[in-house]
Amino acid sequence: MSAAEITPAAPEIPAVVDPSTGEAVVVAEATTDTLAMFLDNVRQVEQTFREQKRAVTREILARMDREARWTGVVGDYAISADGPTRPMEYDAEALYNALTEYVDSGAISEAALDAAVERRYSYKAKHRGIQALAKLGGGIAERIRQHSAEVEKVRSVQVRRG
Repeated sequence: MSAAEITPAAPEIPAVVDPSTGEAVVVAEATTDTLAMFLDNVRQVEQTFREQKRAVTREILARMDREARWTGVVGDYAISADGPTRPMEYDAEALYNALTEYVDSGAISEAALDAAVERRYSYKAKHRGIQALAKLGGGIAERIRQHSAEVEKVRSVQVRRG
């Protein structure tokens, strides 16, 4: 790593407010333990907000279910939610194969089957295999390079109380 790669980036926000204390923390000047404490405090507040959001959501859904209305206007707010019926999931491949006999017999059209079950083909690049092929060099390595791109990596910090 070069010095430029390990030099911390200038903070985008010069100061942040600790949600537990209400105090401003100047990011560039704070000690690392202060920043760790700040991050821990933010995560605790986020957890509290998630729990509160779940509780309020459950109550609103219960009220909507009692009224059998999943859209409405309350005060200045338009609210909507999914109804209580559970969505269906299907084994798409098995369903496609099972319905093919009805296409063959003329009971349904190929278009009707395609409208009911979409056939998809996908590819997944496997890093180890690609790296093994790249070691062969030459045209193979060049093709791999042509079909690759670096992506932005979102980095995170884990903090636990001691």
